[in-house]
Amino acid sequence: MWDQFAPVEKTFERDDVVQVRARVKLYNGQKELTLEQVIPAAERDYDLGDFLPHTKCDIEQLYAELRAAVAAMKNPALQRLLSSVVDDPRLHPS
Repeated sequence: MWDQFAPVEKTFERDDVVQVRARVKLYNGQKELTLEQVIPAAERDYDLGDFLPHTKCDIEQLYAELRAAVAAMKNPALQRLLSSVVDDPRLHPS
């Protein structure tokens, strides 16, 4: 956004979800995106989960596999260390 960005900048804050209207054009042989409009998005217009890391895998199954890998470790000190992290209730997926 090349012009009049200061007033637009005041309409949103860091970590806000915004909607943009932009134009793509070639500049020096490279695609350039020029923002024409930036407006805060209404919460009903998006799913925050679309912007967060996620997986289609079964989280409980992944967690069980992780615990099994830790349990199979041969080094007792390393196994205790990793178990203390993996078994921390603040990190458990459920």
